Amino acid sequence: MSDPRKIAARVARDLGSPALVDALSSLPQSELTSLLLEVFRRRSRTRTTTDLAAQYARVAACRPSPTDARPTSSIEAHAFAAAAAFEAVALSPVAPLGVNTVLGQIDQNSSLGALRAFEVLADPTTVMALESARRRKGQPDVEVRLCAAARMLRMQPFDNPAFSPHFALFALTTAGRDRGDNAFELAALDEQLRVHAALFGRLATDGYRFADIRVEVADTVRDRAGERRLAGVESRLFPPLRRDFPAITFALDPARTHAMSYYRGLCLHTLARDQRGELQQIGDGGFVDWTQRLSSNGKERLLVSGVGTELFVRCFR
Repeated sequence: MSDPRKIAARVARDLGSPALVDALSSLPQSELTSLLLEVFRRRSRTRTTTDLAAQYARVAACRPSPTDARPTSSIEAHAFAAAAAFEAVALSPVAPLGVNTVLGQIDQNSSLGALRAFEVLADPTTVMALESARRRKGQPDVEVRLCAAARMLRMQPFDNPAFSPHFALFALTTAGRDRGDNAFELAALDEQLRVHAALFGRLATDGYRFADIRVEVADTVRDRAGERRLAGVESRLFPPLRRDFPAITFALDPARTHAMSYYRGLCLHTLARDQRGELQQIGDGGFVDWTQRLSSNGKERLLVSGVGTELFVRCFR
């Protein structure tokens, strides 16, 4: 992928204004929005039906998902049923510009920026964090449990042929306050792990085939605090989970390296082997510091997780 910074610098030089990007970046948001709206208005008037058809054929992000919408919708219904304890919300297709950069430290080029200080939804959990922080500001004693089925758009290239630029994701968030002794963390993790596990069971009765289903829990902090959290997971969470979901392996993953700088503390993976014998990561999640930063309150806690609903259709149906 070409480096946008180098291209921008070259264009600025070609226009005879090397400081152009800095000047535009420093404009008030309303003025920059007005400028870009006029630029795009003019450009849209020059486009032809040939341009539209060519772009549609060339860019996968514009075209429908290759996954059948009916089974995906059915999986989402199963997911909502498994997450009955969570309030279901319908997310907007756009989010505040920079939400994933500010909260998740994700490069803005991985999201599709839009005009009017928006970006196309690239991660439901960051927006659900905004909503959770907003609700808890008015009711700080109320824990906020949200779930959502949404379509994401990501701009980075993918190596996995099962992935596409836009895809369906079912997300869970649990927001609350530190209770001491990792009580909130373990309770929230238990609740979300049960949703993930229950979804596998519901789909198995609906004709989906899984082998070697695993739920793995790790901790991003490699010290005594992290060890205590993992010990609590092993002694307090796993025994009842193993009893209630005997077809699933629940294990600690002390060697995890994926997304260790993204999460803060306990994190999870859900995996299963598909009909070709390949191990697919279906879900991911963990605790993040987003509501702490949004509220300037170090006692806030937030657990986020998600499952790729279209992966079930592509790999396990």
